Amino acid sequence: MKRLSSRSGGSLGGLSDEGGGPPPRSTRMLGKPSISLSLLLALLAMVVCGSTAFADKVDDLIGQLKDSDNKVRLSAALNLGKIGDKRAIPPLIETLKDSNNTVRGVAAAALGKLVDASVPAATRDAAIDALKDMAANDTGLAQTQAAKAYAAVKDLHSTPGGGGNATSSGGTGVNGKMIYVEIGPFADKTTSPDPKMLPFARGKVEAGLAKQFATQWPGGKSPTQADITKAGVKAYYVDGTLSTLTVAVSGSNATITCRASMLLATYPSKSVFAVVDPSHSKTELDTGSSAKEIAEGKQLCFEALLGDIVQKQLVPAIKMH
Repeated sequence: MKRLSSRSGGSLGGLSDEGGGPPPRSTRMLGKPSISLSLLLALLAMVVCGSTAFADKVDDLIGQLKDSDNKVRLSAALNLGKIGDKRAIPPLIETLKDSNNTVRGVAAAALGKLVDASVPAATRDAAIDALKDMAANDTGLAQTQAAKAYAAVKDLHSTPGGGGNATSSGGTGVNGKMIYVEIGPFADKTTSPDPKMLPFARGKVEAGLAKQFATQWPGGKSPTQADITKAGVKAYYVDGTLSTLTVAVSGSNATITCRASMLLATYPSKSVFAVVDPSHSKTELDTGSSAKEIAEGKQLCFEALLGDIVQKQLVPAIKMH
């Protein structure tokens, strides 16, 4: 049985159609029409009731955006996007903060359809700014849909440059993401380096960062400053060193200890603005003493340690920079 304890304490040094019912059909009358007053009043009542029902439908859907059920909120956001009523824009902006990633994504897509030049400037700008922030900082479907919606409406911002990207290039990011992270080669300074450990550790860091940021530049090359400016992204550099990996065997049990240091810099200038000191990043893992268990334990130790550093220190530092 394995027991894992991980600590990466401290902070970085130097330092998230329906429409209402169908419209009344127009009917071509042949011959001489004859409509009674009572029938005319009845038809008028039907039109008024139809308009009221449509308005109530939109209000109901807006209310459902606050429902406790994810599916109800998702359906409401989807239908508000289909109906096209501009009153839905402010509540949909609030829905971009929903706890469910899919609901946020559908709300972003709906805003991409609803926001146009007819929307009051203050509301329009609020939607565009919210989509811009979401495209840069969210994950998964929500981030993808926000990036698409933002690209569709950013030029409608009332303030010149106010709806622009992180740079003035007008780019649309890398695979829909507005932050790119270049992963360094990493180094192994442990006493008995394992040739398989370095690519394993580097891969785990890249996988963790790729959940929120772009880590592969199109074409597989490292981007130049011109590439970064054209794409309109912020770019960072992450590198690390495996500094300690020890195994203490006691009978049928073994305790594995691992430490690592990491740095965070701007890219391509590589100006370091944050570091993770190995004295503040340590993981211990208890496992069996067989060669297979120890080999697996070494990987699990660094996987837990580096995953903790990425999520608790690197990602927050990148977002705050």
